[in-house]
Amino acid sequence: MQKYDYTIGTKGTFIFVHGAGGDRSKWRGLMDGLAEGFGGLAIDLAGHGDSGGEAPTDMNTYALDLIQCVQEVSPARPFIWVGHSMGSGVVLTIALTKPEITDYLVLIGASGRLQINPAVLESIKNGAIDPAAKRLGFSPSTPDELIEKEIAADLNISLEPAYHSLLAYNGFDIIDKLPQINTPACIIVGKDDITAPPQNAELLLSKLPNASLTIVEKAGHMIILEQPEAINVCMKKFIEKLI
Repeated sequence: MQKYDYTIGTKGTFIFVHGAGGDRSKWRGLMDGLAEGFGGLAIDLAGHGDSGGEAPTDMNTYALDLIQCVQEVSPARPFIWVGHSMGSGVVLTIALTKPEITDYLVLIGASGRLQINPAVLESIKNGAIDPAAKRLGFSPSTPDELIEKEIAADLNISLEPAYHSLLAYNGFDIIDKLPQINTPACIIVGKDDITAPPQNAELLLSKLPNASLTIVEKAGHMIILEQPEAINVCMKKFIEKLI
């Protein structure tokens, strides 16, 4: 069974979907600053964090598991699906397969297509963390204390979930299907993101019929840890225009 953190709201619910190898704790900075009246549901993907079982190796399984979890919790509508990195790919997959439950989308550090460096996959498969590569996920402006904390945390967890979820995300390509997604979408990217750079976000913007884009200064791919307040400001403005 998937584990989650849940705060009840009456105006709607932000559903947070973390990236490859992550867990629901990555969203605490955002969960603590939600728009007034809105709830938050941060879920550990299957095989990640405190959720049981083995992490899947395909995006559709992640999507189906999340849909089931949300249906069981039954939070207040509308649903604002918030995905980071691989989690944004899962959210887009849900938007394509279950548009009736995707009221709004927030896509952070997102890509519509992705090929992962085979050397990176092999390193993670072998259980090796490269601190230098990990640092590249952050902006040069990010305090060293935060970066070192994340590196230390990764040294204490199994890398199998990260490997499996990256296998699922490797080769992901829905660029040609994006025009089918009419759901209002808020795209957010760190200006210093080199994993899913602003060009990726701009491509999403050009393909999604009903989207906006915000580029956040002094943030890299780990923007949800670096600039949670800036993301919450973006999400509040996005929702205020629509609800």
